[in-house]
Amino acid sequence: MRLWRRRILAGVLGLMALAPLAPAAATSLKDAIGSALAFRPDLQREGALVEAARAAIDVALAAYLPHLDIQLDSGWQYSETPTTRAGDGPAGVNQWHNEASFEGSQLIFDGFGTPYRIDAARARLTESEWSRREAIEQIAVEAVQAYLDVQRNQAFVAIADKNLQVHRRLLQQVRVQAAAGQVTDADVAQAVARAALAEAMLAERLGALASAVATYVETIGGPPEGLQEQDAPQRLRPASEADAIATALAGHPSLSTGRAAVAASDAEVGAATSTYWPTLSARAHGTAFDDIDGVDGQGATVEGGVELNWNLYNGGGDQAAIDQARSQLAASGYELDDAARRVREDVSVAYRTLLAAEAVLPPLKDHAAAARQVFAGYRQQFDIGRRSLLDLLDAQSELFNAELRASDARYRLVLANYQLLFAMGSLTAGLGIAPPE
Repeated sequence: MRLWRRRILAGVLGLMALAPLAPAAATSLKDAIGSALAFRPDLQREGALVEAARAAIDVALAAYLPHLDIQLDSGWQYSETPTTRAGDGPAGVNQWHNEASFEGSQLIFDGFGTPYRIDAARARLTESEWSRREAIEQIAVEAVQAYLDVQRNQAFVAIADKNLQVHRRLLQQVRVQAAAGQVTDADVAQAVARAALAEAMLAERLGALASAVATYVETIGGPPEGLQEQDAPQRLRPASEADAIATALAGHPSLSTGRAAVAASDAEVGAATSTYWPTLSARAHGTAFDDIDGVDGQGATVEGGVELNWNLYNGGGDQAAIDQARSQLAASGYELDDAARRVREDVSVAYRTLLAAEAVLPPLKDHAAAARQVFAGYRQQFDIGRRSLLDLLDAQSELFNAELRASDARYRLVLANYQLLFAMGSLTAGLGIAPPE
């Protein structure tokens, strides 16, 4: 084996050897997607953001519960006041004082700000959950692409290797014929050149396979072992482009994310307007003290009641906050509209790409089959001297390219089906893959 081939194969095997650090290698496309979802840190980040949004709801709900504070104070104090000067002793008093205080409050009304903030937090949680679903769909389609790309390049390597073996046999035959005086030195040189080109093409395909394996390992988290051949999932295909767009608009994760963002922004507008209302709270306060303000002795005070606070002017800050929230609501609405536009575009492009892939594959398969027949016929005619070496080499070159194009078209058709499901936002659902917890 030539040095370049050994190096490339060593690189491929080396990438596959990285797998012990990752989950077990997948054998099916569904398993590969599951491994990617368990492996990818970007999905774990989305999960952490969901938990943060869930905690934000508890933060908003805390306003419905009472607030309790206890304060303890103990230390030295020097006091000189009219009270201390009125006595017979020194004008100033040095003493150690102790004080304990308790304060409790319960919000009764804050202009509906708390309900709006709770609604906003819940909408943000929904937004985070759908954003995580978006990430799941993205990781799934990347796993599909990596899976099929390895298989596609493995097929290319097999075709290129077969092409090289054909050229080597032809070169060997031509050298025998040259020794017998049946062909010229120019024919030998031509056969040598074509064999060298076939060897270079195999090296190129092996390099592409090594790159595909590297992408697979980083995407899936394991080596591409035992990959199963995939057929186009026709049962999941929508009946028409209009049906595909309707399905996407009804349930695409990006649109659900956008709708939740609009709901959150709308609630935040309500929370901003609550500052124009008064705040009503029930409060209780108690203090126990010992030797305070230069007066010896113990004492205690307890008070309770209702407190109303109504800000009449805040330098225009309240109105500015409302304007800001309304602008954010408008921006969220425009972003939702743009997301719908992108979804329609992506589905249309994916659907028409699928139609083109379906139209291209049959003639390319026919071309490859015809090219095989041509090469077989030319080979027989060359052996009996009715075809030139150039004719035979050109026929093999056409067969090689035809087989590459037919193989590439097959994998592109399979990928186009999955990409349409991804554009519709239903890739994992269509494959029966439950989102990881």
